[in-house]
Formats: sequence, structure tokens, C-alpha cells
Amino acid sequence: MSAQKKTWPRRVAAVLSLVVLAALLPEVGSGNTPISAFLSPHSFFFLTIIGYGIPVLLIRELAVRRNLGTAGIVIAGFAYAFYNEGLWAKTMILTSSTPVASYSDYGVILGIAVPWALGIGIWHALASVLFPILFVNTIFPKERDKPWFDPRLAVLSAIVLLAFAGFAFMQPYKQAGTLVQLAIFESLIVAGTLAAWRMQRTDDPVAASTKPFALVLGLTTVIPFLLLSAIAGAKLWLPVFVLGWLGVIVSYTNIMKRRSWQDGPNLMLFGLGFYVQTVFFATLVHVGAVDNALEPILTGLVLEIALVAGAIVLQVRLGQHHEVAEEEPEALRPPSWVEGEQAGPAPAFTMLRARQASEGTAQSYPQV
Repeated sequence: MSAQKKTWPRRVAAVLSLVVLAALLPEVGSGNTPISAFLSPHSFFFLTIIGYGIPVLLIRELAVRRNLGTAGIVIAGFAYAFYNEGLWAKTMILTSSTPVASYSDYGVILGIAVPWALGIGIWHALASVLFPILFVNTIFPKERDKPWFDPRLAVLSAIVLLAFAGFAFMQPYKQAGTLVQLAIFESLIVAGTLAAWRMQRTDDPVAASTKPFALVLGLTTVIPFLLLSAIAGAKLWLPVFVLGWLGVIVSYTNIMKRRSWQDGPNLMLFGLGFYVQTVFFATLVHVGAVDNALEPILTGLVLEIALVAGAIVLQVRLGQHHEVAEEEPEALRPPSWVEGEQAGPAPAFTMLRARQASEGTAQSYPQV
């Protein structure tokens, strides 16, 4: 059997896993879409193909071909939020009825709820893009640096999606958008993609051992989201919200970089913690807001068990690799995501593995 035939089933499984996780985790995990509605043919097709699936696949393709770091994926994910919540869901222009009530009628510019756009934008960048890609890279490590699509097909798909979404945005469903709003959203999507294009992976070291605090840090993300919601509810001066939003991003970024958690297993644990708190609070909110609370309770319970189990498995699988010889660096840089690309001098990780191989002392460091 040829190597291509051997890898084909794994690649299909990886693609399907990404399109499902990218839609399931933010939609069902947040309580926005009940699992019964998510699994209905119409919703499942739209969410896993048009709403989340293809756009996240395109961002993943960009990440692989351009060797993007975490910052680049987050910026591309932030741009994607304007496609999702701006053009399709239209929550960014439903200024008097935003999904989180405290943001309604606050910071509206040209008919766009700016604070809501910023808040939901960074949430989608993490929940819908970064963490699903990271999870699939962990489940299918042999696929993490492999391009899946022809670049021309990817560009054509992006153009068709933007055109289709722009047409839907101008329709009267929920609320018809304006040409100015359409131009703003599509410009932000293109600008964000171009900005992400330049955010290639750096040679900063990545911690090879897992730390439970990374999971705890992910759990704490509910706090800044609640604080930003409180600022919106108090209708404080818009620059106050913007400064608070920037402060949250800078603070978490600095914590992750100081601990070398900007990639690898600890970023994975951070993502699991992020989802655990999202599912927990979404379940609490929806239990008191619906007549039949059994579905959200059972859905939330199953998701929480799966997320906690994932954190435990990750800790057990990778915990054994935290001990390294004293002469070896504590934080090791994983290989490039892009196979065959010239990325400058060989990183320390590659040189270390080559030396260990020549001495017969090589250890197995899992890729995540």
C-alpha cells in the first residue's frame, strides 16, 4: 500500500475532527445552540461547513503554509469573528439586542456595537479557531505540519465565502446591514488576514513539561469577561472599555510568554481550562432560562467530563517528559510546523535531537 493511501484515512479524520470541533465547542459549549438543534441536518451542515468549518480550515492552512505562531492564529481568528458575528449572525449590528444584554446600546459607532465586537472577537479567536486547531494537532500530530489544500482552491473558497456572507448580510433577516458596515467588516477580515500573514513563529523556547497552573489560568478567563461585561453594563466611556480589553490581552499574553506557554502542552491545558469554565457557566445560565433543563444539564455534564478527562490524559501522557538532564535546556523549541520550509538556522530543539541521536540517548518529546 502506498504512503498516500496509508495517510488518507488519517487526514480525512483530522479534517472532519477540526470542522466538527470548531463548531461544536463554541456553539454547544457556550449554550448558544442546544445539542439537539446542532445535530439537525440544516444546522449541522451550515455550522460545520459554512459558519465554522471551511473558514477555520482556511486559517489552519494559512498557519501551516506561513508557519504562523500562536499570535498569528489569534489575529486571524479575531478577523474571522467579523465573518461569523458580523456578516452571518449580525450580532455586531443588533445594537439594542446583543446576545449579552449588558452590551446593548453601548459604544455604537456607524451602527456597530464596538465593545461587543471586541469582546466576542477575542472569544471566537480562542474558542472557535486557536484551541480547535491546537486540539486537532494534538490528536493527529503527524498532520500538524501538513498542508491539506491547494493554495488556489483555498483563495477561491475564501472569496466565495466572503461574497456569500456579504450577500446574506444585506438581506432583511434579523436586520439588513448597510454598505458601509459591509465594507468595514470585510475590510477588517482582509486586514486581519494580512496582519496574521506576517506573524510567523518565532524561536522563543516552549516549555516541554506540563504545569497544572496552566489549566487553572484557563479557568480564570471567566473573570476578565465578567469585568468587561460589567464595564459595558455601567455604560462607561468607550475608551475605558478599550483600555480594559487591551489590558486583559496584554496581561494574559505576558503570563504565557514568561512561562514559555505560548505554544505546546501548556497552551493546550490553558485551552481546556477555558472551555471548562465556559461550559460550566453556560450550563448554569441556561438551566434557569429554559423550561426543559434536562438537555443543557446533560450536555454540559458530558462536555465537562470530556474536557476534564482530556486534561488528565494530557497531564499523564506528557508529565513523564518534564525531567530533563541538567545540561539540557528546560524549555525546548519544537520543530517547524511547515515541512520543508527554510526557516533559518536550525532551532536548538533540532540540534539537540541530532546530538542525542548520534549518541544514542534520544528521548521522545511528544508534539502538541
